Amino acid sequence: MKKEIRKSNQNLKFLLVVLTLFLSFGIKATNLFWIGGTGNWNDATHWSTTSGGAAGAVIPTSSDNVFFDANSFSGAGQQVNGSASAVCADMDWTGATFIPDFNCIAAIDIYGSLTLIANMTWNGGATVFFKATSAGKTITCAGKAFGGLVHFDGVGGGWTCLDAFSCLDYLWFYNGSLNTNNQDFTVKLVICTGAGAKALTLG
Repeated sequence: MKKEIRKSNQNLKFLLVVLTLFLSFGIKATNLFWIGGTGNWNDATHWSTTSGGAAGAVIPTSSDNVFFDANSFSGAGQQVNGSASAVCADMDWTGATFIPDFNCIAAIDIYGSLTLIANMTWNGGATVFFKATSAGKTITCAGKAFGGLVHFDGVGGGWTCLDAFSCLDYLWFYNGSLNTNNQDFTVKLVICTGAGAKALTLG
């Protein structure tokens, strides 16, 4: 009987190890690149696993970094549209050309850092949720203002502003640490709420 219990425990441990390895591979971050100019965020034909590469990658998840670069747009006025909720880890527009337009009216969940550029437009009144669960995330607005609500709601998340931050609506602060880093910080109203641990450093 004892041998059977010992063997059963060993089998259970083995299954737990296999499951842990499976999950660790399953949540591995992927870098996804926008291609093809104007299109909808949730259209897989506008995502590639390489810059300017083949279409048909997966739609971004909370563990995927998204990039809009020199191979994303081919002419002025091209838009990335979001009529349904969008989600990603890092969002980075560095290198994008032709002054692209991010036109999102639905919610955006960002689990990493956000890097915007001066030569783009940020339209729409989308609600932006910063949901990182680890420190070291950064926010670069490059002169762009958030037109809708902004939520900081990542347990254990930590964000630092690298330039001026502007929100034309309410900013809700639930969890994590937010450091304005001595940058100009303009919001309609800051609401600190909920029982989660939070720290706001204004500098």
